[in-house]
Amino acid sequence: MLHEAGFPLPRTLDVLYSLTSLVVGPAAAQAGEVGEAGSMAVLDPDTYPLLAGAARELGENAAQARFDFAVHALLSGFERELALTPTLTTVTATTTATTTA
Repeated sequence: MLHEAGFPLPRTLDVLYSLTSLVVGPAAAQAGEVGEAGSMAVLDPDTYPLLAGAARELGENAAQARFDFAVHALLSGFERELALTPTLTTVTATTTATTTA
């Protein structure tokens, strides 16, 4: 599907590994009960004012908000990458024109 959309085969693996890492990482953290931003909210605001403030502003949905942001950023990046990747037709036409010239 990714290759048919225009991604070169090696890039399709990059996309799959990126998405897999994004999904598996948070799932493993949740299974192991690794601290979330909520635990950062209890940091001493005098020592870590920006980090503690950001964690408090994110609130209880911090993990979901970070995940949503990461998915959106990845998909936007993949979309841009695809737009900058020459299509197989363009590459074939360019190669044919170069070799016949």
